[in-house]
Amino acid sequence: MERFRNNNQLLQNIQEVLLKHLADNESGQDLQIVELILNSGLLAKLPFINRFTVQDCSDLVLTKDSFKYAHQLQVLSIKRTRNVNLAMGVFSSLNSLNIEDVEYLRFQPGSFMGASGVATISIRRSFISELPIFALYNLTGLRTFELDNVNLGNIKSQSLHLQMDNYQSRFIMTNCRGNWGAQLASRCLWVDEPERGTCLFYLVNTFRSSCEMMSRTMS
Repeated sequence: MERFRNNNQLLQNIQEVLLKHLADNESGQDLQIVELILNSGLLAKLPFINRFTVQDCSDLVLTKDSFKYAHQLQVLSIKRTRNVNLAMGVFSSLNSLNIEDVEYLRFQPGSFMGASGVATISIRRSFISELPIFALYNLTGLRTFELDNVNLGNIKSQSLHLQMDNYQSRFIMTNCRGNWGAQLASRCLWVDEPERGTCLFYLVNTFRSSCEMMSRTMS
């Protein structure tokens, strides 16, 4: 594996890889409006990265093999992007997914299939047109699932099944549109529920536009 003497050299190498990819695939076009398709070849030279951010992009496509060689990737952030498409099985290992200001966020069936160690999913100021079947399914060990100013279109059957890490885990919704909050909450399972007994959801914030749901043992 290629070694880098300092952070500046590392960042310069990453920049060169990305710019070459754009030049090879979108030569002569305005980089502000291109579609960026992250494939395994693009990130093959960066297997050691643990944080990756894409922002100010028109269209972003994450394929099944986007992070095939990024075994140390822990945090993925996507910001200020018009269209984002997350393919089936795109994440092999991820700790935190942060999405902000995405006009159209599209999960494909099984987007998190095979993912391990996902602790935080945070989506802010975005529109999810649809949650298809198995989009966020069988996610174990979650500590935080947060939706802030999110508009969600249609929730398909068996689209979401979350297993929260412990009683301190949080499912948070703030200023979200749609009549689907109860549907999402009802599909959360706290992993220590068998030891503690059946759990209830309760509202920490009683305002109509905001709620925070956690678990507690029935007395």
